[in-house]
Amino acid sequence: MSIAWNDIATAIIAAFAAGISLFTFVYQYTLKAQLHAQLGREIIVHYTQRGQLILTASFVFLNKGAMPAAMTGLYATIWAGPDRPDEPNLTWRQFEKVERVNALGDPADYRYGSSGAVATLVVPGRGSSSAETIRFYSKASLPLGQGTYSLAFQAVGGSTREAKARELICSLSLNEVDAEVLNTSGEEIEGRVSSRISFEKKLPAPPSRNSLAGRLRSLITPRKTVIEFKSDGKWDATPRPPAIANGPAGDEDHQVL
Repeated sequence: MSIAWNDIATAIIAAFAAGISLFTFVYQYTLKAQLHAQLGREIIVHYTQRGQLILTASFVFLNKGAMPAAMTGLYATIWAGPDRPDEPNLTWRQFEKVERVNALGDPADYRYGSSGAVATLVVPGRGSSSAETIRFYSKASLPLGQGTYSLAFQAVGGSTREAKARELICSLSLNEVDAEVLNTSGEEIEGRVSSRISFEKKLPAPPSRNSLAGRLRSLITPRKTVIEFKSDGKWDATPRPPAIANGPAGDEDHQVL
């Protein structure tokens, strides 16, 4: 007994529609949470009085999965040379806040400091967190000298589906002048910091015109992107235009909240 061609076509269309419905259901409702960290334009460093490194950066966390994610921790590892430490040496300890403390129209006066301890961040499915400025503290004394450092951030998420977290890799280049300033006046003493060094994010290089075969290989085995930062002098809570040659340096201390 032969089957009519229109019955075969109907069965194929029904199977295709069922597959689309199943894919849509999985994509919209059951796909595991997938955390992705987006790093701001600068990284700031200074020290505690005991020589612990304080590294500050701004983040937004994206969730590309359907399930909500609860980000319960964020760790960082910084090292020089090829040998990476076995365990993270920087831990998320505080948030930081910068706010204006005088009225508009007056000369701008900003203050910065800790705005709270670690708290769980909830990232909705296919959504994002608000922008957060986070302070990391080293577990022991961790002085930085002139040179290039690798820096890796790792988010830890917790949910009913165990959120995935992708590592974010950076490169920090500290020049000789900024290293000297950091190590002579970069300590936070009784709530006051004289010098915090800023690392500015470099613009990524334009994409190369690779062959089609090379592009296909990169899709099959994607390489980790390294975000490059270069030290750019002392950070200031109140941005100022570039100093005129032989003009005043304007190196005031800043009160920490």
